[in-house]
Amino acid sequence: MRIQSYNTSIPINKTISTLLIWYGIAILFTYPYGIEVIGDNYIRLPDLIAIAMAGLVGLHWFLLGKSKLKLQPLFPLLPFLCLELIFPIIGAIYYGPISVFLSSGRVLLLYLPITICVIRLSTKSALKLDTKIEKLLKIAVITNLFYSIIQLAVNMRILPEFLLITNSLEVFAADEHFNQLSGLRISGFFVNVSALATFGIVAMSYFLAKFQVKSKENHLLYVMIALLLVLLSTSRSAYVVALILIIFSLITSKLKKSLKIALTIILSFLFLALLLSLYLEIDYEVFFSRFIRIQEEGLQQDYSWSTRVQGLWPIILYRLRAYPWGTLVPSFKVLGIIDSGYLTYYAQGKWIFIAGLFSSFILILTASFRVKKSHKNWSVFFLRYLLVYLLFSMVVTNPMRSPTVIFALLYGLWFLSLAQNRYLRNNISSHLFYKYNNLSETGVK
Repeated sequence: MRIQSYNTSIPINKTISTLLIWYGIAILFTYPYGIEVIGDNYIRLPDLIAIAMAGLVGLHWFLLGKSKLKLQPLFPLLPFLCLELIFPIIGAIYYGPISVFLSSGRVLLLYLPITICVIRLSTKSALKLDTKIEKLLKIAVITNLFYSIIQLAVNMRILPEFLLITNSLEVFAADEHFNQLSGLRISGFFVNVSALATFGIVAMSYFLAKFQVKSKENHLLYVMIALLLVLLSTSRSAYVVALILIIFSLITSKLKKSLKIALTIILSFLFLALLLSLYLEIDYEVFFSRFIRIQEEGLQQDYSWSTRVQGLWPIILYRLRAYPWGTLVPSFKVLGIIDSGYLTYYAQGKWIFIAGLFSSFILILTASFRVKKSHKNWSVFFLRYLLVYLLFSMVVTNPMRSPTVIFALLYGLWFLSLAQNRYLRNNISSHLFYKYNNLSETGVK
């Protein structure tokens, strides 16, 4: 559809698709950075693109009238999304209207781009868009792998420090936890190690799901690169999730596919071994010290885990006694660092928020089982992989406020809905064709 005037004609849907690609580029490469606008609050490039998309669609509706809203793909996430938007508004009674903009506004901007595409784009446009999104993810995993290796090489003083281009952008960092290098832990183009691991899992899930359905070997190559990003991050929760996803994919795939997946995993570890020992000359005990420490001392003696369990989390729970309904606004603004997704949402809205979170998880899982011929739909596998990641990682991080995860969840739900609609249309068309042929054979016109 186009907005027309005497001199111009703007293809709205094509423009929206292009803006979504730019939005994807922005959250993958520029999300840690922004320009300070009010106090310590920042406007980021993805925010501007989301606003542009919303403005374009709003202008179209104003000039040509409203079109039918296709919101069905968003229904599984609605219980959680409504709480994310409503609780801060209620919290404005205590904290003032600025808090509404800072929390509800930020959440709305994260959900807007895909929501607009769900409303506007046809199945044909969506399939064309997926081809471009796949190319973007391929470029992103390759560039992050190369940059992560450069970060490690600089850390080992093999390469000069000026190659770390993200260091020069640190003055624009919008996140307090901006940390590109932490010892041998690297973060690629993302804000920190956890964000890189999150992207690695999302990309690995996407390409693994595509391979299970389309059986293209080049998808396995990008599974390997994404897995290498996870391994280089040394995020222990991401390691556990990656292992579970690999086991699940091996079990649910046919023997030939399982052997190819297993070979890909072996090659990933061989490449990592060559990279660490030959090029970077890193001792394995140093690189994997966080894992060796758990093996030798046990999980309870691990500094990272014990700090949370014995120190941070009990303090948060004690301070929550002063908030019978939770903090209402994002809890880290009131209580500081929490380091747990589940505890973050419990602190903000107590059991109401936890119920909304798990309701959305259950609805997403249920929706994936409602798809006919699910073994031929990549979004089914993609969403199940994402749910596995969320269930485990939210113990020690909060990926539900990661722009990468929000994009992936909505994108997967969108294509799940498209698959269901295509199946229904194909069945209806086949039924009408069969009925017409029968009527023709009996002489009925």
